[in-house]
Amino acid sequence: MPDLDIVPFKDRCQFCRKRRVTKQCDFPKGTGAACSAKACDECAVSLGNEIDLCPKCVEMVVKMQKKL
Repeated sequence: MPDLDIVPFKDRCQFCRKRRVTKQCDFPKGTGAACSAKACDECAVSLGNEIDLCPKCVEMVVKMQKKL
C-alpha cells in the first residue's frame, strides 16, 4: 500500500487545493511587490530562471497579449 502524503491545509496549493505548495508567483503588481500566490508544481507555470506564475496571472497575461 503506498504512503499517503496528507498535506496540511495551510501548505496546499491555492488553486487545486490538493498538492503541496512548491512555487510562489513572481508576477509584478502595481505596488512594486509580486503577486506571491502559492501554487504547486503542476498548477504553476515556470518561465525559467526561477520565475514562476500562478494560473490567475497566466490568464491575465494571455488576455493582455490578445488585446495587442
